[in-house]
Amino acid sequence: MRAKELLIEGALSKADFGPESRKTARIATFLKKINTGSPFKLAGSKKSVILRRDRIALAALKSMDYTKIPLSFLDQEGNLIRLSQLEKTAEFGSTGATGSGGKEALPLKPSQIGIAGTGEKFDPEQANALQVALATGAFPASQLGEKIIGSPVLRKAGKVGAEVIRMSTEIANGSIPLLPKNLPSAANTAIRDYAGEYLGIQQLIAGTANFPDSAAFFEFMNTDQAGMGNLILYFPQSVNTPLADSLALQNSATGHVIKLSSKGGSQGAPPSLDNLKFPEEMLKDKNKAKRQVLEFLQVAQTSQAKYQPFKLMEYIIAKNPNVVPDFVRNMFPVSQDEFNALIATHKNLNLPCPRKFLKLANIKDARTGQVLSGSHYGRVHFQLNKIILNLVNEGNLFPAFKKTVLELLGYNFVQVFSREKGGKLAADVLWPGKVRGTVHLFSKAGSSDPFHGKLSFSVTDK
Repeated sequence: MRAKELLIEGALSKADFGPESRKTARIATFLKKINTGSPFKLAGSKKSVILRRDRIALAALKSMDYTKIPLSFLDQEGNLIRLSQLEKTAEFGSTGATGSGGKEALPLKPSQIGIAGTGEKFDPEQANALQVALATGAFPASQLGEKIIGSPVLRKAGKVGAEVIRMSTEIANGSIPLLPKNLPSAANTAIRDYAGEYLGIQQLIAGTANFPDSAAFFEFMNTDQAGMGNLILYFPQSVNTPLADSLALQNSATGHVIKLSSKGGSQGAPPSLDNLKFPEEMLKDKNKAKRQVLEFLQVAQTSQAKYQPFKLMEYIIAKNPNVVPDFVRNMFPVSQDEFNALIATHKNLNLPCPRKFLKLANIKDARTGQVLSGSHYGRVHFQLNKIILNLVNEGNLFPAFKKTVLELLGYNFVQVFSREKGGKLAADVLWPGKVRGTVHLFSKAGSSDPFHGKLSFSVTDK
């Protein structure tokens, strides 16, 4: 939830539609707007969007069960529109302003305050990455504080903008910044979660962050605390950039690139598998258990979202068939024709489920006793993902999973947590290269939205 949403209830969520019975009227309104082609306002924007009459989405809404409301839709042009991008207007229960900002947006995101790049894509591993990055909006990390403090957008953002500037100034002066005392709690949450994305990185650069493994990290990056300011920072324009919120391009002799993920709270954004780099020395490791984890992750990385759980289950069955339930193991191998017949049910809900997948598709939800929402394909995709996550996270399928993934993530990124501690916005830094974190395989995809995202990692320092 973004800053504006916290202050003005700007964005919709499933909670706005239930579980109270009176909220079913909101589901009916949502359904009617889709059926009649009525526009939905986009949160934080003057623009509106008309959602496509998608059969799966309509079926989920007609159930009047708020837990089945899709997290994303398609507009008339086929663009993906997340539920959280739609504004919570009066018809969906908005009560108007809850803070001093009223319905004016709070521009706290990196892409809003003038520190993000141009949006032009480039490969951070290419030979001239530093030159290309600088040409597309990157800058030396030592300049982050002055860019925040000098942001014209923050200077025009009233009390909230002034407080963010004050906090950045305190970091620049070597202190852990105090959270504001004169703003609503929702505003402080917005500052923590969204201004914290760059204030946390500023603390990492300034040396005020709590970073237990800093010495080992500096050795790994061939730098020291003073040299952190020489890193080249690049904040992407997109809010859904895989793996991290920003890139720190190391300009030392190593040429190594590290990604920075900076979030409020105890859990960071799930790092995507897609942009992970697999170091050659890890791939050639003599430890068979470690190599098997890397093989599994490479299958996940190279598989398209629609195929991913099928490809991963094939890999697991080939390596350790006895851990897979018999009825699932007997489904494999899946031919291309069989897969095509299954995925066709996602485009046409009237098509029957191929017999091979029927048992998996009809598994009932343990909480409701009902078959899950979504197409036959969506339910099979979800159930395969669920089995894989359980085998990896709870079943100890790969004994070396945690150690290997943390080492791999350590090669790729650093996690910064911005948290309230004693009235201050503290930054805790987790470098997974040292085995101190907790990591799980993670999926955002649901039975009604199987393409919501590929598998990723959930990383905490708890």
